[in-house]
Amino acid sequence: MINTKKGSLTIFLALSMLVFMTFCLVLTEGVRFYFLRTKAAQAMELAQFSVLSEYQYDLLKQYGVFFLDLDYEQGSEKQSILEQRFQKYLSLNAEEIVTADLITGKFQRATDNGGQPFFEQAVELMKVQSGYKVFEEITGISDMGESLDLGKILEENTGAANTIMNQYRDEDGKPLFSIALPNVSFPSVRKLTEAIFGSESMLSDKTVDLKERLLYRNVIGESKGRKKMPATDMQLFHAYLFEHFGRYGDTGGHVWKNALEYQLEYIIAGKESDQKNLENIMWRIFLMRAGGNYLFYHQDPEKIGKAEAEAMLLVGITGNPDIINCVKEILLIAQAIEEGIQQTKSIFAGAKLPLYQDDLLGNIQMGYEEYLYLFLNTTDQKQKIYRSMDVTELEIRKGNNYSTFCLDHCVAGFLVEWCWQAESIFEKIPFLESGVYENIIRRNVFYAR
Repeated sequence: MINTKKGSLTIFLALSMLVFMTFCLVLTEGVRFYFLRTKAAQAMELAQFSVLSEYQYDLLKQYGVFFLDLDYEQGSEKQSILEQRFQKYLSLNAEEIVTADLITGKFQRATDNGGQPFFEQAVELMKVQSGYKVFEEITGISDMGESLDLGKILEENTGAANTIMNQYRDEDGKPLFSIALPNVSFPSVRKLTEAIFGSESMLSDKTVDLKERLLYRNVIGESKGRKKMPATDMQLFHAYLFEHFGRYGDTGGHVWKNALEYQLEYIIAGKESDQKNLENIMWRIFLMRAGGNYLFYHQDPEKIGKAEAEAMLLVGITGNPDIINCVKEILLIAQAIEEGIQQTKSIFAGAKLPLYQDDLLGNIQMGYEEYLYLFLNTTDQKQKIYRSMDVTELEIRKGNNYSTFCLDHCVAGFLVEWCWQAESIFEKIPFLESGVYENIIRRNVFYAR
């Protein structure tokens, strides 16, 4: 005998079951939505690394800095390619997620803030490396051509001596004395170049178009203020320049020299040719050496006495102390110039000479590299950084046949905003509109050491 029992379902229980099932569905969708958000975040992180891995290879290989080239070697900046690359990597890592919109912006370009991103990466590179050469800045020394103009002093003394000599005339107006003043002339750049290097044909003839350089062209994104770099970081940047850029007398193969031979000289002088940049450095060294010699002679009683004796032999017959003093100064300048030329020639030949001939600074030995360090310290910050970027840009253009490469198209970081969507399993749940999830992820993407 089979016993049967009748069951019943109350309205309350039916409604309770409906609420419970709805709760389960909502909970299921909630878990799935959380899973999708997590997967989207992971996909974004993987896409970031994938995009950043497409850095400009030559910049890293030769100059040790990470930048993403928005040109993608297409001849012009293509922001759309960057966004396409992002979308590709996102879709590969999250197939069930659909990209509704993806926007990139707020690019941190290599040239922003006077080249701050490039500068900071270069400094960080030197901080990572152990052992670097830092020139200790010599306080109070700048371009001697500005503070002590030997050419002007020579001209003034020669003019004064001639004026005084012309005052001594006989009754017929003829010069009373036929004594000739020492034939001293301040060397021109050409004559000095011939004296130091022998022939201009021995120097590099490579040139650059200054109108196309960063300081003179319309740089993309250069609209922010310039930040003053810390002094310690600036010295590290100088060490970076010596390690990654060529200079006169540098025969090592560690740097590219396709566009310019004298790269540090260009960074300091900013002229349009190798020869003019080298001559600018040569002229500065000569002025410092000749000016220093002239100042030292005035502190040396023996030098002063010898010059006065020679002046007395030449114009002492006039009995005029003013003309004797003028001739004495001309003789001192002549000796300072002659010795300065020889010292400059020795420095370019690789010698190191005392900075100054007195006891206080006599132990400071200055060679060509030390003078370059000194001149780097007196070069304007923005000019120094931008010119180093000029060399970088030119070398990459020449080195791998990438003639359109521009550093202001290279970015170290940017903002990406990704709006993604995914379909729900249960489309009729009230809190979902049209059965589609939608969320936005924002990330600051950047290179970090």
